[in-house]
Amino acid sequence: MGEAVCVWDVRAYLGEGPVWVAEEQALWFVDIKGRKIHRYHPKSGDKQTWDAPEPCGFLAPVEGGGFIAGLQSGLHRFDPATGGFALIAEIEPDLPDNRLNDGFVAADGHLWFGTMDNKEETPSGKLYSFFDGVVTMHDDGYVITNGPAESPDGKTLYHVDTLKREIY
Repeated sequence: MGEAVCVWDVRAYLGEGPVWVAEEQALWFVDIKGRKIHRYHPKSGDKQTWDAPEPCGFLAPVEGGGFIAGLQSGLHRFDPATGGFALIAEIEPDLPDNRLNDGFVAADGHLWFGTMDNKEETPSGKLYSFFDGVVTMHDDGYVITNGPAESPDGKTLYHVDTLKREIY
């Protein structure tokens, strides 16, 4: 094994959500608090950065290109070609101190994501899914929803409340 090498001194304020896009052979990730979206292509060393209009908690690749971006206000379509964002679904407009945090696309195509109190104090966070244009709230009472993932057989959903140090 070789030594770890810094390939990009991006200095993210809160870097999260790495997503490997196989078609591009590129790694995408977000800087939530820095309001940035980054793309790194290891083979060429190409690095790109886009500004997000709000804190961005995650990216989910969309079939045919582009992404769903989990911004503070809700789900947005992100087009890297233009750098533009288009609102898909507003999430929790009645909770302006909440933001989206962490998400992933399950094998069945459902996007799972959570919300959290941006001050990391109040259990106002919720667990959601998005599929076929419909947002569904599944559970609530979380301070920091994090790390949604599924088991290899696709039968179990896992997620975390970081502040409580609990895995569900």
